[in-house]
Amino acid sequence: MPAPPSAPRDNVSGRPQGRPALQSGCARPMRPPFSLRGYPMFNKLSGALWRALSAASVAAGLMVTPQIASAGDNVFARTLPWVITRDGPGMCHADLIDVTKPDRGGRMLRFQVINGSLSIVTDGLMDATTIPAQIDDRTYDLFFQRSPQGIAAHVGMDVEEAIRNGFSLDLRFAEDMLPYTLGGSASMLDLLWQCAWGQPARTDDLPQDWWDWVTLSNGSIDPRSPRAGFDLNVGFLHVCTVDHNGGSHPGKVSWDLKACFFGYGGQEWKNPTYRMIIGKQRWLPALFNSIPDTAMAIGNEADGTPLYACRTEYNGDWQLGKTRPGFNGCNFGYGGQELTGSPFQVLIY
Repeated sequence: MPAPPSAPRDNVSGRPQGRPALQSGCARPMRPPFSLRGYPMFNKLSGALWRALSAASVAAGLMVTPQIASAGDNVFARTLPWVITRDGPGMCHADLIDVTKPDRGGRMLRFQVINGSLSIVTDGLMDATTIPAQIDDRTYDLFFQRSPQGIAAHVGMDVEEAIRNGFSLDLRFAEDMLPYTLGGSASMLDLLWQCAWGQPARTDDLPQDWWDWVTLSNGSIDPRSPRAGFDLNVGFLHVCTVDHNGGSHPGKVSWDLKACFFGYGGQEWKNPTYRMIIGKQRWLPALFNSIPDTAMAIGNEADGTPLYACRTEYNGDWQLGKTRPGFNGCNFGYGGQELTGSPFQVLIY
């Protein structure tokens, strides 16, 4: 694997010192609507068969975004992991389905525009209430009311700007619930407003996400690294990589762990010095254990074979690990062993 991009020159602090410039090769063009290029093994499938497989995947809880059933669904555009749909004149919405959350407990996250007003909607089942929503290190009080989809709250310009530029959104439904990752949120909002204004989808000049690397040790966490997993014993987990036996292996780190833990050779290993990936993150399911071609190779075996960051549910937690073709799952370190979990999600560009 090529060496990771150089780390930001500013010292790690409790608050980012501004948005780093986009690194060359750190973003890829948005995938056009209806594209199947994310899954090369399905490129030759007919549309009807693909829709059948997608429906089965949704039922199994594998999909991140609702799949497009037909052109009649009024899908306006897609910017992974978001799907933007036109509901009528001046009315559009963007959906994300997050399988790390329970059904009717925040699994669906929606931003919708109706007559020029932006709202956030989730499928949470609760009464009208004010929720201290946290976007990165800032808190915004959002007043949610009951809606046909669950609960909804108006989004002001300050919150919209924070969502556009933020890494994660935590609606605090539960202490152990992962926040929503805001990968693709800037592109999603641009497309959502284009849809609401009756404009054609313009995908050639959409804002791109950025990512970079920092080297840390002893459990230090860069605030620009979104929480990607959760372990009841040690709290929220972040993606890390370490050098080991001639390779570079993705794993998990938290403040309580004090090191990057990873699986190798059937055992769990740790290293107190590690690299963390920072910036916006997007996760996509590995359908039938097929790694999307947009997967981000952040490590490698000693022979150069790329390794990808993954996460999988295990004992009610979301563990972080590594995957590649041939693993047939997400390999992660746990309890001194290297375990394999499936289904799983993969970190993508």
